[in-house]
Amino acid sequence: MKNATDKKTAAPHLRPAPTEADYNKSLEENKRVSDTLHLLTFYLDNTLYGIDIDTVEEVIKPRHITELPRMADYVRGIISIRGDMLLTVDPKRRLKLASSETPFERIVVVLAEGLRAGLTVDRLAAIVEITEPLRPVTESKTASKELLEGNARAGTKDIIVLNLKALLDTDCMQGTQ
Repeated sequence: MKNATDKKTAAPHLRPAPTEADYNKSLEENKRVSDTLHLLTFYLDNTLYGIDIDTVEEVIKPRHITELPRMADYVRGIISIRGDMLLTVDPKRRLKLASSETPFERIVVVLAEGLRAGLTVDRLAAIVEITEPLRPVTESKTASKELLEGNARAGTKDIIVLNLKALLDTDCMQGTQ
């Protein structure tokens, strides 16, 4: 016969019920985490840019791009990824920066506002965590302000955060070429 003090039959160790202080601490922690913005950063024409990491599906190496007629100049065309056609946009052209190919070029596949597209970038930098609110966009010599969401700082580096919704605005994509 087993004894009530036997470890196998003793009541399992119960954690104490959470207190109001525990609940408030948890809320503060969640608020702090939710205020954190994670950015995938990359270079366009030697300037550091970033987009919300939650919009990024994958990063792929460049591949053959089939041009599309009568599209805006910043729409490079379409590529095939595992049988799916993907619109490819050149943010440098959209931002009116010097456009050139680099040996480190990548295509960042994003999903924003229901549109899946590829963004060609010169080279990837890093994934950074931004805990401070974005600063307002300063005047840009090249890009219209609606394409830029704000400015962030990670360590000693300034990052221009792109507004993907405006960058991928389908109403602007039809060109007159």
